[in-house]
Amino acid sequence: MPNLADIESEIQNILNHFAEDVDDLNELDNDVKEYLKDLLYQEQTKIDGIGHVIRKKQNEINFLKEEEQRFKQKRNAIDRSIERLKNYIYEVMVDNEKTQLKGAATTIYLRSSESVIIEDEDALPSEFVEIRTSKHPQKDKIKAAIKEGNVVDGAVLKTTTRAVLR
Repeated sequence: MPNLADIESEIQNILNHFAEDVDDLNELDNDVKEYLKDLLYQEQTKIDGIGHVIRKKQNEINFLKEEEQRFKQKRNAIDRSIERLKNYIYEVMVDNEKTQLKGAATTIYLRSSESVIIEDEDALPSEFVEIRTSKHPQKDKIKAAIKEGNVVDGAVLKTTTRAVLR
């Protein structure tokens, strides 16, 4: 079976060929009508097939998204379990005044670290503050301005066309 582009091209070629000689498609030879009918059926079949494949792929994506969420929840549960075990061993070591525990394949020890807690950011001297700025174009406002006929330097309105499946 030919591909959709070939079918569309063949239909267009036939219509263009007979457009000069025939005012009404009903005046076409029965063989030509049957051939066009067959091409239209092939076109419809191809379109339905493509639609089926797209829907199937969308279902696969939805399934994978659900699986990703399920795996994420499972990973988070395991992370929480690890934290509970670490807290448990920490409590045991502190309660028994141990800084290190050794097993046959594992050694666990307590390590101290330092971190700065900012209690009031506004109270910090300027020498300890880095000011960052970022630009975020307001695309909705830009689009509205361009549609109203205004020129917005640095921006253009681009129209794209894509296939939509119903």
